[in-house]
Amino acid sequence: MNSARNHKRFSCHGIAIILAFTALSFLKPALYAQPPGWDITYFTTEDGLSSNHVNCISKDSRGFIWVGTETGLNRFDGYSFTTLRLPTGEPHPLSRVKVLTIYEDDKRILWIGTSDGLFRYDPLEPVTDIKQYRYLDKPAVHSYRVFQPVTVICEDKNGLFWLVCNDPDDGIDNGIRTFDREKGNFECIYPDSTFMMEKDDYVMPSFAMAIYSDSRGDLWFGTNAGLYRYDFEKKSFVKYLLFPDSPKPYINWVITIYEDRFENFWTSNLYGLSLFDREKMSAGPHIVLDKKEWWYADFHSVVYNYGEDQNAYLWMHVNQS
Repeated sequence: MNSARNHKRFSCHGIAIILAFTALSFLKPALYAQPPGWDITYFTTEDGLSSNHVNCISKDSRGFIWVGTETGLNRFDGYSFTTLRLPTGEPHPLSRVKVLTIYEDDKRILWIGTSDGLFRYDPLEPVTDIKQYRYLDKPAVHSYRVFQPVTVICEDKNGLFWLVCNDPDDGIDNGIRTFDREKGNFECIYPDSTFMMEKDDYVMPSFAMAIYSDSRGDLWFGTNAGLYRYDFEKKSFVKYLLFPDSPKPYINWVITIYEDRFENFWTSNLYGLSLFDREKMSAGPHIVLDKKEWWYADFHSVVYNYGEDQNAYLWMHVNQS
């Protein structure tokens, strides 16, 4: 089974190959300029992309690049983009929804999280065999649309899918669900009292932003109430506040989670990132990526995505202007 990873969503206008993230290296000073000699080609709707609003990009085991946009799924073969069409020539339903995340399992099946549920797509089968799974019932009379987004897909050590079912852009939070691929069934895990954010003399429900299965098989959840680990034996969640004594607002939010090849466990919040010690279950020093005079400017330190190169440098997609 593939090592499960959370697939974070980000938005941009068009795509670029190489995808140029704002970068930071921990072995050398921060790098913000484009290295000389990089040849970057930009693709837009003029090149066949279905939309210039790109939400996610994934490379499958066959070498194809899959691009999720506001108006469907695109495949890039190194030369051109194609979208899914029915035998009649009309766009497939998967080409008419917002694609939010893409995950390939160990059977080379693509699982696609959209604004209208989860899709199963085997690229070797006809598009008519694509299956759609919705976790909310649609009304008998389609007088209104039932939004049921899937923004994160993470496979645990038992092969069960964990899904974040929210879309902050549209103000929708349908909580966390699991999905059994064999049975095609969803189970609602949250919303309930699992994740609660304490604010002085009251508590309020929180929302999940990330799910991550690490190399040890532990399942982690990033929320605006802190970091949670799922206990498979007790079927319950254990909460960790990374900086319980800090007066800074939002510092205990966990927006993204990443484990590098050396098993360093990184988490990020609105101000930067930190290392989490899974032996001591505590966070190390907080790293602010963009220091400003006033606290709100620290929001420029939000890390949305991670990647490692062949030299073990850690690269990040950072919210910086």
